[in-house]
Amino acid sequence: MASMADTSRIAMMTGLDKAQLVEPEIAISAVLDELLWFAIGFAVIQGLIYFGFMPKKYFGFLAPIGGKENKAPKRRLTGKLRCTAGSAGKHSIVLEAWDCEKSAGPLPLDTLQDAARALSLLAPERLASELIAHLACSRAAYPQPVTTNALLEAVVQSSRPDLAETFAKAAEEELGVNLDSRTREILIGAFAAAGDEGKVQEIEGKESNASADDAVVRSHLLAIKGFLKCGKLDAALQRIVAMRSCGSEVPPRAITELFKAACHAGPDGIRRMLDGLSAEVQLPLECLALLLSDCLQREDLDLARRLDRVVTDQKTRMHHSIYEPLLKLFAKSGDARACEIFQQIHQEGFDSSEGLCGSLLARCGEGQNLRFAEIIVEYLRGRSMMTLAIFKTLMKVYVCSGLYDSACDLYEQVLAAGLEPDHVMYGCLVKFAVKCGRTELSQELFKKSQGSDIQSYMCLIREAGSEGNVARAIELLHQAKGKQNLVLDVSLYNCTMDACVTNNRMDQARALMAEVSERGLANIITYNTLMKGYGANGDFAGARRVIREMEDARIKPDSASYNCLMG
Repeated sequence: MASMADTSRIAMMTGLDKAQLVEPEIAISAVLDELLWFAIGFAVIQGLIYFGFMPKKYFGFLAPIGGKENKAPKRRLTGKLRCTAGSAGKHSIVLEAWDCEKSAGPLPLDTLQDAARALSLLAPERLASELIAHLACSRAAYPQPVTTNALLEAVVQSSRPDLAETFAKAAEEELGVNLDSRTREILIGAFAAAGDEGKVQEIEGKESNASADDAVVRSHLLAIKGFLKCGKLDAALQRIVAMRSCGSEVPPRAITELFKAACHAGPDGIRRMLDGLSAEVQLPLECLALLLSDCLQREDLDLARRLDRVVTDQKTRMHHSIYEPLLKLFAKSGDARACEIFQQIHQEGFDSSEGLCGSLLARCGEGQNLRFAEIIVEYLRGRSMMTLAIFKTLMKVYVCSGLYDSACDLYEQVLAAGLEPDHVMYGCLVKFAVKCGRTELSQELFKKSQGSDIQSYMCLIREAGSEGNVARAIELLHQAKGKQNLVLDVSLYNCTMDACVTNNRMDQARALMAEVSERGLANIITYNTLMKGYGANGDFAGARRVIREMEDARIKPDSASYNCLMG
């Protein structure tokens, strides 16, 4: 039972008489009624705060959990979705998010940039007005002119320099933004990339304080970059010349980029750029390497010679990216300058690899440049770098010049170097020995190669035929047939048959024809070779029989076939 003091306190809280509190049930019921009304009142206040009818400023301690505070995480989530859509190029999603968020307070700068890009692409007429309105509502949240410049960069990425200029003017006039040199540079680069030379000059002329050397240089460089981007090479060239004329150093990268674009325009573009440069503008090493590589790819000898003179006049230090293209071009053309450069690089301490020397020798063969080939070989011999691959390449150089004897002489040199020719080289040497009439050498090489090459057999069969030795030709054919590692084709039979008909041995030719037909190998060359023999002997009846055999074999005669019938 409650004491008298407790009874008095309860009576004061509830407003009941002390007599009414005597019964415990009555006291409990009164307390519950008061708690119920307190809960209802608290809920009403929370509802009013949530819907904005009561200021949170004074009643924030009563604000409901999960009220307006939860909208910030939702807005952050919208921002993440917007970033993902912006990165994926889904500008329509970005624009929808912008329409929902633009009036809800400040946004992150990257969000504004995505919105600027989306507006410039999908709703350019809204860009300036909506961005300016948003910035005006939250001036303190956006530092200037940093924010304006960031938005300008986003707009020019959409290739709309006109929109960027309109927005910059609006920011200056309506927001009072003090545009800086960065703003000017963004606009210069944007209009240069659009190829608008007049607009670039107009923007440069508006800045009275832009006469400082560093500002002029930056302006030129931005214009050069933009003009090259849109392919206006002559405009970029004029800027480079202007920089040099006012005493400014032209960055090597700018010159290299100019000529890189000129390479895409073709040799005429390169020559036009070279003609337009003043003598004071030197071509950097990277640029020369780029141009010479392009010359080698297009086999442009005249331009390579001009660049060679530039290297000499500029006293550019030698580098493999310069001398290798020059050597390859001059080696093929037979230019004596190849010998000079080759000797120069070695005097300056460069070494030539076996791969480079082999490539140069191959090009010497194409250009029949024996003099340079001999200098290369002398260099390789002095360093004990003569490999079988080098000997084979040198052999081709001699053959391209018709020096079959010199090619055959390499055989002894290969053996003296402790090397052994492979079957390909043996086959070639047999062929060359036959061509220059060195019968003993051809037979020796054939024996050493053990007849592992069809071409070797064919060369020896032709040689036997030219000497009138049909029996030797037939013998060589039988040897080839006995080689298990050789797959005989009709060309070997045709070669032997030609040796027979050339020496008027039609009986042997007819026997070979029967064998070839039985094997199912006969082709039009086989029949024409046989008809040639009949025609040479005046046996046109025999030639006509061959025509009928061709028709039976479903092989259509050609013009050579009918020429045999005409004698």
